[in-house]
Amino acid sequence: MAITPLFHPRAVAKALANTPPPPDWVERHQRLAGLIELDRSGELARTLETSLQGDYIKTLFEGVLGYTTKMSDGRQWSIAAEHNVLKTGVKRADGGIGWYEAGKAPTLHAVLELNGASQDLDHAKEQTLTPVQQAWD
Repeated sequence: MAITPLFHPRAVAKALANTPPPPDWVERHQRLAGLIELDRSGELARTLETSLQGDYIKTLFEGVLGYTTKMSDGRQWSIAAEHNVLKTGVKRADGGIGWYEAGKAPTLHAVLELNGASQDLDHAKEQTLTPVQQAWD
């Protein structure tokens, strides 16, 4: 099955040409290389997703992609684990990306629904909903 890129390659090339790399790009690359090695070794597939959730958000989203957590600032941050997605607080996503500020309601832009490394995101595995449907539910 062919994978369709999320962004057009020319748009990515143009954005990269006009954006300088972050000053810590070598460290970010090393963190990403470590995640890739864990995946290639099969270690991620043998580990329960719930045991990796915090480390995954910390390593990939904060350490590689540059999102900030409440622990990194305390006043303003851009990613939160276990984000409430309903006003009642009943439904919780594995995480949320948006604008968070102490004492204010967050502005959520995307929800994170983490699953095991071998889970196909478009197929339900022993559940009624796929991981993509879980995120939107």
